[in-house]
Amino acid sequence: MGNLFWVSKLPVLMLLGCSAIGGGWLALTSVTWLGVWVGLELNLLSFLPLMVLVEGSGPEGGLKYFLTQACASLVLLCSIMFGGQAGVVLSVLALIMKAGGAPLHFWFPMVVESLSWGTLFMLMTVQKLIPLALLSYLYSPALFTLFWASVFGCAVVGALGGINETHSRKLLSFSSINHLGWMLMAMVSGGLGWVTYFTLYFGVLLSVIGVLSVGGIFHLGQSKGLGWDLGVSLLSLGGLPPLLGFVPKWLVIQSAVGSYAILVLIASSVVTLFYYIRLFSGSAGGLQKGWATWLALVLNGGGSGAVAVVWAISPLR
Repeated sequence: MGNLFWVSKLPVLMLLGCSAIGGGWLALTSVTWLGVWVGLELNLLSFLPLMVLVEGSGPEGGLKYFLTQACASLVLLCSIMFGGQAGVVLSVLALIMKAGGAPLHFWFPMVVESLSWGTLFMLMTVQKLIPLALLSYLYSPALFTLFWASVFGCAVVGALGGINETHSRKLLSFSSINHLGWMLMAMVSGGLGWVTYFTLYFGVLLSVIGVLSVGGIFHLGQSKGLGWDLGVSLLSLGGLPPLLGFVPKWLVIQSAVGSYAILVLIASSVVTLFYYIRLFSGSAGGLQKGWATWLALVLNGGGSGAVAVVWAISPLR
């Protein structure tokens, strides 16, 4: 039945995927903000059917996603008409909302809990890439306070929101909000450090969702005895050294030495590690067989070597 679904929907899914990629490319390469807005709308209207057509996703998630993204698009359109510093501030707020960052994160956990694993992964990675790239274009020292407020909000919401959470998809949504704070901090610190962070986060999250998808884990109680592959992936996602997930956080810490915001992010990571360890304590059984296990162990097991390389080429200051 599952194979028949993919065969019958494959042409439509490919068309929508290409359209979503084209919309993102238009938004990133446009020389005017109106072109950016058109690209974002094309990406939104192409991704919405993917959320509904993919097996395992509910229509309510697509409706909530559409409403919030439409509100953010309206704010972005108003910012184009206003112009000036007020327009820039509105643009930043609209893009933060599109990315699911605090304090405009309210829609993100609600949408995530009704999605399939594949759509969830796309929402947490690919769909965040475009707003993040546009935010990096917009950032200037004049916007430091606004970015810092979002970093602080993402750290607090991402850490405290997942403490009492028992559903794995919502747990990952709060983790994503926390990681977004780290990426924004990398932007504030200058350079393209957020791109490195996003790339490594992409790989670590892929290993986590792969294991959860293969194991069919939607609730913390289902993880008992699943295997060390899930535990290692989760601890890597939390940034525990010397796993792969520690590398991007270490790079951000080095670039943001002397900033009080980095202390908030470090404290939030300690809290997120608490609930990852709680989940890990219930999953530390044997090793499962399959591609997800090998992906988790290869990506995260190679973290020790990556940390050693980064430590060697990045002198302490």
